[in-house]
Order: sequence, then structure tokens, then C-alpha cells
Amino acid sequence: TTAHSWISTSETITQAGAKVVFVDIDKDYYTINTNLIEEKITERTKAIIPVHIYGQPVNMTEIRRIANKYNLKVIEDCAQAHFAEWDNKYVGNIGDAGTFSFFPGKNLGAYGDGGCIVTNNDALAEKMRMFANHGALIKHEHHIEGINSRLDGLQAAILSVKLKYISQWTALRIDRATYYSALLNGHPDIMTPVIHSSSKHVFHLYVVQVKNRDELQHHLKNNGIASAIHYPVPLPFMKAYEYLEYSPDDFPNIYAAHQKILSLPMFPELSDDQIECIVDIINDFH
Repeated sequence: TTAHSWISTSETITQAGAKVVFVDIDKDYYTINTNLIEEKITERTKAIIPVHIYGQPVNMTEIRRIANKYNLKVIEDCAQAHFAEWDNKYVGNIGDAGTFSFFPGKNLGAYGDGGCIVTNNDALAEKMRMFANHGALIKHEHHIEGINSRLDGLQAAILSVKLKYISQWTALRIDRATYYSALLNGHPDIMTPVIHSSSKHVFHLYVVQVKNRDELQHHLKNNGIASAIHYPVPLPFMKAYEYLEYSPDDFPNIYAAHQKILSLPMFPELSDDQIECIVDIINDFH
């Protein structure tokens, strides 16, 4: 899986008793660099977990080619990419299964924690439904041991209502991102998001790379503008994975990018005036 994600991506691998193997990112798209995957594959490799980070889909054409070549499963991490598309196909619908987060801050968020997993494989779907309900499809008939991973009714009701608006909200996110980029493109110290020609980026986050990132973030804060870093420490360099003994030379792209990436405010209701204000403050700093 990618070296650039939230730790839930990688911890699920180790919690399943497997070994996590990280791959560096594509320096333009922040997604897993598909050109580097095959060199990490061994006879013990079981699956690839591509992460559609920030709302930008991974090159799923290459992922599927590699998976087919080596007979690997593909589990898409779509936590930040609700209704994003690769080559006119919805993410989560291209691999063997896809996972989505309904955390409140996501493009489609509940009022509490939640998520789902999707698949086009009926047998796998039945097994997952069973596992999520303590191993039972029928009450008191437990065919396997499972866990409690049931979405409660309140969250389901909220999501059912919000689902009606997700297309509208997604279009607004794309429009807001386009306006940001129109104002920031050409800035000598800022790299705006690069969108792959085969992808529909849904902009869960609007992430730029900028020189003097920490100083700019402080400047924004002093002017009442919130920003964030997604993520300040790449997965291979977290204390949780120090036993893997990676060095910055193993992941040069994410090591360089993580010192520059900055998430600017992004939500569907963001107005032109607000974006212009943010850009003016950035320009004032530089």
C-alpha cells in the first residue's frame, strides 16, 4: 500500500496478521506510484490496497494489470473519494472490494463514526455481512465468529438524507477547487493539485505544496484562516513502524512532499469572496 495515508489503511494489514509493505507516491498526484509496485511484490504478496487520497483516484488501470499478472486481490481505500471516478468507473467498483468512511468530516459524512465496504462479488458480500454481525445472517445462527461492525439506524437515516445531495456537493467541491487553482496557478512558490486526465477528482481536500509551509500556516492562522497538514508524518516514519527500519531514501517523493503539503479550506459552501480572501492572504505572505 501507499506510504501516504491515514494509519487506518496500514494498521488493518498488520491487525489481520499480514506484513505491510509501503510504496512511495507519485510526486504529482500523491497516490501510490504504480511504477514502483512490481518491485515490491514477492511470492508472499496477497493484495494491493490503493488509496484514493484527497479525492484523487489511483491509476486503477495499472493496479488491475499488476493484480491480474500476479493474481493479487485489490481492496480500494475510498475513504476520501466518494463518487470519484477512474476512466468513467466509480472507485470502489474496480477492485475486488472498496471501503468508504462516513466520518463526519468526509464528503459523505454521518453524525458519528461509520463506514461501509462494497463489492460486486455476491459470495464475498454475504461473508462480509456475516462477519460484521458477529458471524450471523439470521439472528442467533452464528456460522463463524465475527465482530460488531453494524451501522446504527440513526447514522443510516442521516446518510440516506445526505446521499440525495452528494452529487450537488461534489460538483461544488470541484468548482471551488477549480477557482482556487485559477487564482493560484502561476504562483512561483505554490504547486496546485494536478488532476490525472483519466480521473474525476472529488476534492475531499484541496492540497497545495508550498515553500516555507510552516510559516505560511502560521500566517494564515494569524489572519483567521484554518489550514491543516495531511499528513505531517509519512506512514513508514511513524513510531508504529520503526521496526521496518525505513529511511528517507526509501521514499524520496513523500519525504520531500510531506514538508511542503498544506490543506486549504475546502467545503461546498465556500464562496468566491472567501477563496479570494484566502488567496490574498497567501499572496501577502509571499
